[in-house]
Amino acid sequence: MSKQVTGIAVGGAVNFREAIEHELEAGPEDHSLYSNQTLSHVSFGQYKQALEDAEETVELWPHWWKGYKKLGNAYTGLRRYEDSISAYKRGLEFDHGNVALRQDLGIAARKAGKLSEAIAYESDAIKLAPRNHLLYSNRSLSFASSGEYEQALEDAEKTVELKPDWWKGYKRLGNAYTGLGRYEEAITAYQRGLEFDPDNKELRQALANAATTAGQFRKAVKHESDAIVLVPENHSLYFNRSLSYASFGNHEQALEAAEKAVELRPGWWKGYERLGDAYTNLGRYEDAINAYKRGLEFDPQNIALRQDLDNAARRAGKFREAIEHESDAIMLAPGNHSLYCNRSLSNASSGNYEQALEDAEKTVELKPDWCKGYIILGSAYKGLGRYEEAIDAYKRGLKFDPQNIALRQDLGNAARTAGKFREAIEHESVAIILAPGNHSLYSNRSMTYAFCKKYDQALEDAEKTMELKSDWWIGYSRFGVACLGLGRYEKAISAFTTGLELHRIVAPEAGKYMETIEHESDAIKCKLWNHPIYMYYHRSLSYSYLGKYELALEDVKKVVALQPDWWKDQLVVAVSLCATTMLLLCLHALGGVTGWNCLHALEGVTGWK
Repeated sequence: MSKQVTGIAVGGAVNFREAIEHELEAGPEDHSLYSNQTLSHVSFGQYKQALEDAEETVELWPHWWKGYKKLGNAYTGLRRYEDSISAYKRGLEFDHGNVALRQDLGIAARKAGKLSEAIAYESDAIKLAPRNHLLYSNRSLSFASSGEYEQALEDAEKTVELKPDWWKGYKRLGNAYTGLGRYEEAITAYQRGLEFDPDNKELRQALANAATTAGQFRKAVKHESDAIVLVPENHSLYFNRSLSYASFGNHEQALEAAEKAVELRPGWWKGYERLGDAYTNLGRYEDAINAYKRGLEFDPQNIALRQDLDNAARRAGKFREAIEHESDAIMLAPGNHSLYCNRSLSNASSGNYEQALEDAEKTVELKPDWCKGYIILGSAYKGLGRYEEAIDAYKRGLKFDPQNIALRQDLGNAARTAGKFREAIEHESVAIILAPGNHSLYSNRSMTYAFCKKYDQALEDAEKTMELKSDWWIGYSRFGVACLGLGRYEKAISAFTTGLELHRIVAPEAGKYMETIEHESDAIKCKLWNHPIYMYYHRSLSYSYLGKYELALEDVKKVVALQPDWWKDQLVVAVSLCATTMLLLCLHALGGVTGWNCLHALEGVTGWK
């Protein structure tokens, strides 16, 4: 056997190093040997050597189309797609009807981002070889890449028709269905492909992705796990599995998968975003902040990470830090409405309602048909005591989405705070009709009925609240308030005590409360809140959760002292009512009030008759 033939045979056996050695031993002037060497180098990923051999081939035999094909393949391996396209076109000058050249030309054009050109080249090739399944597969990919999923589907179906036992045809079919939002059919297509190649990594990954996109998160976890067995070093599989776990509330395992994704690809910002999200869902906001900051080290201009970072800081109660991150993000993307929305929320949370209003107005200006913009606009107005404008803002938002529950809920809250109890009840009742299983809506209406002194209705809604959400402490608070109004003081104290115990179960650990108290004390010293009763009220809550009832009682008394005629001032009525509840709880915990003494304590400290 000649050395040339031996080289080809070895190359066909995929022993490319040995093939190259055989070919190097052959005569230096044979252009076909250089061509074979090029093939061997390309197959081994040695594209620079492949390019040198291809150039030698073209130089020795400038009219041979195959030399230009090898040259184009070498350029493609080096990602020099424009040079690839030129090489393939040069080859077509010597063999105009060559299907292989047109096929490679389409691939190079697609990789260069010239999708319309790629489709044109692939269409020409199909005219020359209408039974070639590879050509339809390639054109399906090009159509999908350009977002033309209907055409991609047609070509994928043709691919499967021509080659029904080829796994890649089913992958193309699944991808087209996914692009069309037909996820169930995509899943079926990928599963059909796996019947012909059960261990195919690409199909396993695609199947897991389709299940995730379809919202079938539990199935997605199984498919992702199957794919991980085949490709244990693929970071994106762990990323997707983390997302799937998070989607059905399994946040601990979501964290494990996110940590693995970061371990496998430590320089990928998206991995840190997923890690931060997992920490956020677990209430570990400091860890979340650190994760997002780590991601920003790899992509400092990333807006999504900056948004996540400010959200975590806000949830951690670090409002100033959140505002700093949001301001940095706004400098990078001054036309992004959601950034102004987030900063408005942070400003409102820190009591800076004027700044919150400015950002809310900017949000609405940038995105006038976005309901959330009107929600934060109304909240800013409400914080400033401008209730009529708050009500108007919520109503404006409802013009764009009449069935928006959040808007109707906030509208009811604003009307109640403005003393428009009948209007508040109307809005809350409409919201309940739209979402009859929403416990917070009954809770709100119960509070409004209590303000109207309609305690029987308040009690009914409080009972419905507890029926829908039996472990929610606020439901017991509403029940207790209704019982107070009806003179059922023992039941009121029992309800308030149960509510406080429930809150302790779901509340953060003691260390978090100590940190919260520090922030609240700083806010009191710096007078960060527009209305000081809020500062003392929130700190009283934190003290009570730690069981420090004496300190909690002192702060509650300050609330009452700052606003002795609270029932007349609708701005603070909700906080004062909660403060009254806290007062009763504190006195009860200290042994200072039981049963009928509750009413006298209430009257003596608050003046509430």
